[in-house]
Amino acid sequence: MTIILLYAMFEYMKFEHEITINASFDLVWDTIIDINNWSQWTPTVEYSSLDGDTFSLGSIATIKQPGTPASKWKVTAFSNRDSFTWDSAQLGVRMIASHEIRKIDESHTINILSLELKGFLTFLLWPILKRKIENILSAENEGLKLYCENQ
Repeated sequence: MTIILLYAMFEYMKFEHEITINASFDLVWDTIIDINNWSQWTPTVEYSSLDGDTFSLGSIATIKQPGTPASKWKVTAFSNRDSFTWDSAQLGVRMIASHEIRKIDESHTINILSLELKGFLTFLLWPILKRKIENILSAENEGLKLYCENQ
């Protein structure tokens, strides 16, 4: 009984990181959807490539992050000009990542990153992944902030 409860608790993990960027909504959005250039602003991506010309619902991109094999991410939800969600699966874990931006005023934007992990290996990898994912989301948001604020 205890094992089943623990499995139910840890087969799903969700992380979120929010940051305020001193840059326009349009600049932040255009930077986020320019998948091919992510490695210019975030240390969490070594290589990224969009399959096709337009980033939208159904788009697929290849993302290579430090210490992991390259993975394919498919856009499963897309709200033009403010959010998208995409997912990928690797090593028995399904990853669902969301990028959402909110306009504060003409020169300030909030960026919200979230990552959900689902699957049995989530339970097994929880102690290793928790801190690492928190650091990755923070580094990605800090990189986006620095890049956009210096444009």
